[in-house]
Amino acid sequence: MLMELRVLRYFLAIAREENMTKAASVLHLTQPTLSRQIHQLEQELGTTLFIRNGHHIFLTASGMRLKQRAQDLVELADRTEAEMKQKDEIIAGEISLGIGETVNMVFLSRVMRSLQARYPDVVFSVYTAIADDVICRLDQGLLDFGVLIEPVDITRYQFLELPKKDRWTALLPKAHPLAQKEALTPKDLSQERLITAERKSVQNLIDNWLGAYGNRCTSMNRMNLSLFNKCVMVEQGLGIALGLDFPYVPEGLLMKPLDPPIENRSYLVWKKGPLLSPVLGRFTDEVRRFLSQEAEDE
Repeated sequence: MLMELRVLRYFLAIAREENMTKAASVLHLTQPTLSRQIHQLEQELGTTLFIRNGHHIFLTASGMRLKQRAQDLVELADRTEAEMKQKDEIIAGEISLGIGETVNMVFLSRVMRSLQARYPDVVFSVYTAIADDVICRLDQGLLDFGVLIEPVDITRYQFLELPKKDRWTALLPKAHPLAQKEALTPKDLSQERLITAERKSVQNLIDNWLGAYGNRCTSMNRMNLSLFNKCVMVEQGLGIALGLDFPYVPEGLLMKPLDPPIENRSYLVWKKGPLLSPVLGRFTDEVRRFLSQEAEDE
């Protein structure tokens, strides 16, 4: 099976416009030509990609699956083309990072600002996601770098340990009875409904910290990354949220440290082997320079 990138771009344009005539206009093609290309693609794949409904067309389940794959393939092709066209002596282009919510975003933002001050044509694309998603996109070549927070296996990558450890806290309303305590223990939380991370390795971390008291918890709501949504859930009484410390807490909520404490290290990681463009090398050099400064300041 051979799918041309050109045809995948046609497919994505139709999926975006939901109208064959509009897509043909955007692509500067005639409608019969575009229809023929998509018909050939459907024959090649042996499945129907679109449902026609009057002037609008919608993706089938197969079409939705292809859309995700096509977006990844086209993005990877565009990134590869841009890297190949880049002159060795020119420090410019996009640096893509996949990052979870971590206190080290402050450190990385300083690195980004410093690099852009010297090389104004450098731009950053930051993708916020859990570690499993970051790893997937990194392995597919859709990200240049990832920031992974323990617990995670980093042995497959080149990596630099970032300077700050992320501390786990409990997020709760100021009016909650436990808000008067200096720190919260597994026993304190044993009768509470908790909001925890969806990632399995993080669930295991919390289960180990709770120990025998985990069996007494009312229940656990799970969620992906979203500080805003987490705060709303706590405000609306859905539970006490366990997660990494962050400095921007809405009025009416507060964070309490855990006792015993949980701290995780974070790592900047990238694929083993040579970096594909000079700008990526300059970024890692800048990270190392800032890490050296941090070590000297301690």
